[in-house]
Amino acid sequence: PSIGGFPAMRTSALVGRRGAMKSHLAYYCMLRHALGAATENDRAAKNVLLISLRDDLEGAKHTLAQIVEQQEILDATAKGQDIVQSLIDHDRLEIFYNPPGCISPGEFFHRVFVALARGRETSGFALPDGTNLPEPERQTAEIVVLNGLDHLEAKFPLCAGERVFIPALTALFRDYKVCSIVISAEESGDAQSGEIGPMADLILEFDSLGKRGFPRPSDQEVRKV
Repeated sequence: PSIGGFPAMRTSALVGRRGAMKSHLAYYCMLRHALGAATENDRAAKNVLLISLRDDLEGAKHTLAQIVEQQEILDATAKGQDIVQSLIDHDRLEIFYNPPGCISPGEFFHRVFVALARGRETSGFALPDGTNLPEPERQTAEIVVLNGLDHLEAKFPLCAGERVFIPALTALFRDYKVCSIVISAEESGDAQSGEIGPMADLILEFDSLGKRGFPRPSDQEVRKV
């Protein structure tokens, strides 16, 4: 089975150049399921967890709010920032962010473990504009997005120095039966050369338009899309 096209209870890797819309795709999928706005075959809402190694808390919330509004994920009049804040307030969405520093691999791993294992609210709720959201399918997080794996070495050197850190995280995701999406900028363009490639069940490699002979779209064509 899949969740939004990603293998359920497995790890998917989105790798490629910066600015190739990797995080946009992952956030879009995560938000649609958190809001209960998925496809007709999978309309149950889901608790979701965002582990941000790239943006801080406010930056991540701003990006999520922009995606809600730009993609018109939900037929609601509430602002994107209010929708995202409601998801956080009602425990449907958790944003895990740790300031860069010398946090030990064990402490970082434990914090992720707690975020996965803890029980969450299971009731539906209403957005500020009165739009009702359905109750989630599970009490624990069902979708996990880990964004910014390429920032690990610079921001968390002790974690990056632990060779089993990434394999341990992916094993933890699988043990808790979550659909995990890991995002990493691989400038080399070779998905297999990154930390996450060998651990992923699905690899989607992103490239910028025009790199391999495809014509770049004009600004007018981009706006039209």
